Amino acid sequence: GGAGPCVPSGPETCSSSADEDCDGTECSLWARRYGSATDYEEPFYVSVTPSGEVYFMAYLENGSVEFGGETIAADATHSAFFGKLSASGEDLWFKTLPSPSPFGVTADDDVVLTYPFTGTIDLGGGPLTSNGASTAIVAYASDGSHRWSKVVSGPVYISRMAQAPGGELVFQATAGASSTYDGAPLTTGAAKLFFAVDSSDGTALWERPYVVSASSNFNPDQFAISPTGEILVAGSYNGALDLGGGVLPTGNDGVFLARYDADGNHIQSRRFCNLSCSTQGFLPGPNGELYFSGQTIGVVSIGPYTLSYPSSFVARLDEQDDVVWLKSFSKSGDSYISAPELSLKADGNIAFAHGYHGTAAWPFGSLTGIGEGDLAAGAFDPDGNLLWVRTFGAPNAWLQYGITFFAGQPGGETTLALKLFQGAVDFGS
Repeated sequence: GGAGPCVPSGPETCSSSADEDCDGTECSLWARRYGSATDYEEPFYVSVTPSGEVYFMAYLENGSVEFGGETIAADATHSAFFGKLSASGEDLWFKTLPSPSPFGVTADDDVVLTYPFTGTIDLGGGPLTSNGASTAIVAYASDGSHRWSKVVSGPVYISRMAQAPGGELVFQATAGASSTYDGAPLTTGAAKLFFAVDSSDGTALWERPYVVSASSNFNPDQFAISPTGEILVAGSYNGALDLGGGVLPTGNDGVFLARYDADGNHIQSRRFCNLSCSTQGFLPGPNGELYFSGQTIGVVSIGPYTLSYPSSFVARLDEQDDVVWLKSFSKSGDSYISAPELSLKADGNIAFAHGYHGTAAWPFGSLTGIGEGDLAAGAFDPDGNLLWVRTFGAPNAWLQYGITFFAGQPGGETTLALKLFQGAVDFGS
């Protein structure tokens, strides 16, 4: 804890508490706190642009935040705050919204939001009118000016979005038979579907159902597009599930993984674990590999590995979704450890971050926290070798175990958004 000495022995490595490059910081380049002392605020969605700027969506409840010298407070019709930071952490611009909603950024640094609404709203491009329960999709340029907006009408829920290597925006959605996009029929008779639009103007490109049949619980909570253009989906299920390759094994709660081509056609799908486990980090690698993290409940088999309760893990899967390596994290007694969030760094290494309390057993030994809830961060190389690890915490301080966002930036830095903290924390800056 605390700042280490200045030891001019080369670039910062984060492998010790020393300030190796004598720049006055240890690893952290900047850190910002938003929120009031008496109310509850939480970042729901965060994203980093290709140039390193940061967007974040936060829930204000009845509270307020200070942003750019201005106080932004929740009111009867606005409980969400959407802000943009520069790559060095300065406040740029903000918008208030009725409620938090998913968004993503494009290769051109535009930001695209999805936005459930009824009645008529104006998101900067003129009035949009709903047909019953509807969702608006709106794109803003990097300076906050309106680019385009479209309406998805009828019963629809957009859960995720990502940009494909070709530039199109792909959405994962649950829709009804009467749903439309920009006035044209959207569904092909399936409740779960992908649809893609042109990122420059929102023109519809294609749609494809991705679930043949599902019964009981089915929660596709992870979604990504790989550098090679594959659409990747993962989540939990219980009961019969067919994603296009036949019914997956049934039984106790498990996790599925599925891959689709750039047009949404099924490639492969499989059950990932044989008993209760959950997904957390979901990170495509540059060559078809997939990095995956989660937690287990009970004794769980994942590939050739057997994990006992309670455990968290990070695993690398090959392009057939077979496990190449797995690193497990476990606790003992009244300690706690959360599932790691993952980030692909510019050098190809895999950074991880998670919360813990008490003494936790890691793949590289045991660590004991100093506060009510501490944060640990580190990195593996693609072969699973540990490169470095750092812990952050303070006596009597509590860092919420849930990490909202963790992602690599183009210069090799990593941006972290904490869900909530109480007390004080020093990240090195």
